[in-house]
Amino acid sequence: MTVVEPAGGGAPGIVDRAKNILFQPGSEWDRIKGENTPLASLLTGYILPLAALSAICGVIGMSIFGYGMFGISVKVPIVSAVVTGAVQVCLTMLGVFLLGLLINALAPSFGSTADQGQANKLAAYSMTASLLAGVFTIFPPIAILGILGLYSLGLLYMGLPRLMNTPADKRVGYFATILIIWIVGALVIGWAIGAARMAIPGAGLGGFAFNHPAAAPATDDVTIKLPGGVTINSGEAEKAAKQMEQALAGAQVEGGGKAIDVAALSALLPASLPGGFTRTETSSGSGGMGGFNIGNAEAIYTRGDSRLTLTVTDTGAAGALAGLAAAANVQSSRQTATGYERTQTVNGRMVTEEVDTSARTAHYQVMSTNRIMVSAQGSNVTIEEAQGAVNSVLGPAEALARAN
Repeated sequence: MTVVEPAGGGAPGIVDRAKNILFQPGSEWDRIKGENTPLASLLTGYILPLAALSAICGVIGMSIFGYGMFGISVKVPIVSAVVTGAVQVCLTMLGVFLLGLLINALAPSFGSTADQGQANKLAAYSMTASLLAGVFTIFPPIAILGILGLYSLGLLYMGLPRLMNTPADKRVGYFATILIIWIVGALVIGWAIGAARMAIPGAGLGGFAFNHPAAAPATDDVTIKLPGGVTINSGEAEKAAKQMEQALAGAQVEGGGKAIDVAALSALLPASLPGGFTRTETSSGSGGMGGFNIGNAEAIYTRGDSRLTLTVTDTGAAGALAGLAAAANVQSSRQTATGYERTQTVNGRMVTEEVDTSARTAHYQVMSTNRIMVSAQGSNVTIEEAQGAVNSVLGPAEALARAN
């Protein structure tokens, strides 16, 4: 594959650009602002190679090591894996293009300078962490480290004032609106795809809009409203964004102290679970990048032919983003012929449930606003058993995070 270097002279190659934007984002955004890089060069010379690398790692992970779900590892046929990877690359490039359009379209509403060229660069280069995090899919045991891709949100937040000339008092609102519209768009598209697969009559993709009082003073507690009951409070958004900014600068943030030792996380996983489940295997791992340190511990429990995998993850400073997600009150629900999928905000936590009564599989996950994520998924289990497993460690895990 030929890498097309960006126009404008003096621009670094893809390796140096990726390294600089990850570890020296401030100075690199300043450098990027002065470059004249066509959209075609951004997509084919930067996004395409990184997306292809991520997709190749995913193909290897799916077809050679297998894809884990509900405690069962299934190897995906190579043809299916390659097709999935190709679709992933195409959707990534389309996503970057649409993100650039969104950033530019919203600019005037937040006192920023509308400039499609700068918006395209911001969209493309902020995706660096997300794309590179895809390499972790090459080996299932370290796939959890893909959460480091959240660093891309930090890059986007830091790039707004430099590339779009966003005033300090408008940056949080601008960033939050971009993020929430993006989340809602992803939910709507996911719902539409699922509906199409099930051939549900009348399953259409409606448009979505947002309301933001542009004239409101920066000190006002503004609520951005989106269709489907999705709202975001500017006060909560500002708190999460400031925590993220502090984390990127290496500062201590509320609820985001030093990384929890994986041994301490492993100690949270009990020898047995309610319902007669006995622990048979344990594993743990950790990693970090750009102020985001992630650690997780996992245990497998069995009861006859029932199998349950319980995972507790310390998302570190990335947990500040959970506060923003919870503030968004994002809700999604999809009924299937044999079960359902549901995401909702409960007591400030993001809760996800997936049930297939035919296959007797269940998945229950809680993302706490104080950086802790606990997940249980299994086969031949009920959603109540998965929920009980999560609840058995959620409280102690949150307490550990607060004390750390």
